[in-house]
Amino acid sequence: MSTTAQTATHEQQSKVKIRNRQHRLICLICLVMTAPIVIMAGLSIHVLKGMHSDLRHQFTEMETKYRSVNKAKDRICELLTSRREQTCSEDWITNKDQCYYVSTFEISFYRAVQECSNRDSRLLEINSTDEARFVSHILVYRNRAYWIGKCEVG
Repeated sequence: MSTTAQTATHEQQSKVKIRNRQHRLICLICLVMTAPIVIMAGLSIHVLKGMHSDLRHQFTEMETKYRSVNKAKDRICELLTSRREQTCSEDWITNKDQCYYVSTFEISFYRAVQECSNRDSRLLEINSTDEARFVSHILVYRNRAYWIGKCEVG
């Protein structure tokens, strides 16, 4: 080989080495620059997976509570429906799905509260004009005092 050919080959090899170094340097720079991004992406994915797990757990708890509340609501509705369909016991007076008991004996307020409790009821509390008319109609012919709510009427 001639000296000119060797020099040309040597120059080409030098250019290839320089290009390879440049490529390696570019790759190293890219690696150094992308490493934090990859690490941040990995951490973000880890955090998001944790949040997803927490949200799924909270959703499951809420779904369970929702079902429980719905069951309780259904039971309450059944109870209210069954109470509405009940007829009043003997000696009780019915008016608009309500049962009223008028005592025939005189007792104190506290004893009246206890008697009502024993009968699974409570002292009358008038909640409407219609109810007041109904109660006054029942009591108009009796010459007695009655406990209504927390007031003695008579």
